[in-house]
Amino acid sequence: MAAPLLTAEQITRRDSATGRVLIDRVSMSIAAGERIGLVGSSGAGKTVLMRSMVLLDPVQEGRILWQGQPVVGSEVPGFRSRAMYLPQLVPVTDGTVEEFLRSPFEWKIHRDRRYDADRIAAWIDACGLNVDLPRGPMMQASGGERQLFALLRALQLDPIVVLFDEATASMDAELTRRVEAMISDWQAADPQRSIVWTSHSSEQIDRMTDRQIQLQAGQVVGERQGSVAGEAGNV
Repeated sequence: MAAPLLTAEQITRRDSATGRVLIDRVSMSIAAGERIGLVGSSGAGKTVLMRSMVLLDPVQEGRILWQGQPVVGSEVPGFRSRAMYLPQLVPVTDGTVEEFLRSPFEWKIHRDRRYDADRIAAWIDACGLNVDLPRGPMMQASGGERQLFALLRALQLDPIVVLFDEATASMDAELTRRVEAMISDWQAADPQRSIVWTSHSSEQIDRMTDRQIQLQAGQVVGERQGSVAGEAGNV
């Protein structure tokens, strides 16, 4: 049996200032093609777990594995090109939207690739927006548009695992539905691609995931397949 793509083995993370345990001996695996929801009340540890799994935050105990092997030193940039985290808040940057979208291709890990304006335009059009938006300044983009541009900047790099942390929270209902469809189509194009999703909407968790992992006070307290809609306090 093939190893999971991304695995957290008994990881613990503490706040560096207070020593408070943020996630406690959490284990979780993401297999090829999975759609996983992390559910739990605010402060349950969902964001901390996501950031820890892509090595954006250090863990004090346990380890992170990529395809069954620990990720070490010089392997981290390559790992982060295959497993990406998308936060809810997108920083407002200077320059145009296109400059924002092009910026990853200046990084060493992606210098052998080219920015594909046509691909970006097709995605923007599929979302019902003006394909000329990339010409405009990033600072004038709405919160929902900034979330979309951050999402497109990640997806154009063809990662294998993407962790979406409230990644559509600032979008209106119509844009959210179109983006969900775009992400589903993107994932379906490659059977290896997997997503992890958090949302304050249990209906969105139902639409976008097939397996849900319940967190409470930094620990995994349950797991289920199928619908979570209607369960109080689960998102």
